[in-house]
Amino acid sequence: MSLDIINITKLFKNKIIKKIVNIYQPNYANGNAPGFGDYLRGCFCLMQISAMLGLEFDIDLNNHPISQYIVENSNHDKAPINYDNIWRYQNINYKTDANTFLREFIDYLNNVREETHYLFSSSFPVIVKLSPVGKKLMQTKIKPNKMMEQNIKLRMTKLAIRPKGYCTIHIRSGDTQLLGNNKIINGTFFSKIRVFLSSILNPANKYIILSDSNELKLLIKAEFPNCVAQVTEITHLGETGNHSDRAIMYTMLDFYIMASSNKIISISNYEWGSGFSQWCSAIYNIPLLKFVVT
Repeated sequence: MSLDIINITKLFKNKIIKKIVNIYQPNYANGNAPGFGDYLRGCFCLMQISAMLGLEFDIDLNNHPISQYIVENSNHDKAPINYDNIWRYQNINYKTDANTFLREFIDYLNNVREETHYLFSSSFPVIVKLSPVGKKLMQTKIKPNKMMEQNIKLRMTKLAIRPKGYCTIHIRSGDTQLLGNNKIINGTFFSKIRVFLSSILNPANKYIILSDSNELKLLIKAEFPNCVAQVTEITHLGETGNHSDRAIMYTMLDFYIMASSNKIISISNYEWGSGFSQWCSAIYNIPLLKFVVT
């Protein structure tokens, strides 16, 4: 921890607040939720700040449909939470180790007048290096329940893969593709992906393709015989307005399948990549290779 950060934490004067809880739900009092990867990123940010300030930290997924597929193990008080009054903390720390962000967030906390403060944040961690303890905590907090574990086993059996015996190719073609319900992948976009994969894929290894485009899955599967994929109902947890339970289940199933791989190849047309694959890689200590399609 840098000396600047240590000095900034001394600005924290609140004797009332004892715990911070990052809540994930579809909507907040001041806006909608972003994707699951963004939420996981914010959890690490709040976890780090809580540790710096001597506060407890927890997460809450109970008001989001993904809670159907995760073991419930929140440690915060079971008193009723007014989910209608949960606010997004809008100042997103796009630069890691941003002193200005930390100073402003501590100013925000100094005005809190409750022992347990519920909010949503998707800010980047203040410290780049994530602690093993923090990773382990997140693994326990988003552990799949028995129903999801059964779905994971069924998917692996169907695709003839086993834990740590495959590499994940995760392709984020973009919200225009997903939200616009477009079915035709841009030819140039696919060509660039094909050239990239041709240069790195090992014919002796097995790869599973996860993507927000079923068409893209099938195109790549046809091109590379050692790649497998399953056509599924697709959604982005933070963007589309209505999520079917089936689509949400498949999204979380993709996450857990990726978490059991031995490597993640993340392909995106966004320069920042994909938070979904990045934070899965971070939490489960899986090597990550990023490729941005420009």
